[in-house]
Amino acid sequence: MVVLLYAAVRIWSPLVVLALVLVAAFSVGLWWFVVAVGDTCGDSHAAAIVEWSGTAVLALGVAAWQLPRGRAIFWALPAGAVLAGIWFVVWAHVIPGGAAGCFH
Repeated sequence: MVVLLYAAVRIWSPLVVLALVLVAAFSVGLWWFVVAVGDTCGDSHAAAIVEWSGTAVLALGVAAWQLPRGRAIFWALPAGAVLAGIWFVVWAHVIPGGAAGCFH
């Protein structure tokens, strides 16, 4: 919250920050959709560690990489979400047992 307030006052306008929050919310929904469609059902602890750590690194890493470039953050958030979702789905199928809720 403090970072968004700082960005709204010092870096961008409040309207740009609002748009960024909406894009971030859309990106989370996009990630959730990829994970749900990818059939990641299971309860493996090893898969959970690999999936969630990779998801965090990809989603945050892509966004952080493009943040200094200004408007690029608006495509980097959804791109990071899709990459993180693909990572999650791939490892749910590679490691036996998966590690997410069942959506069927």
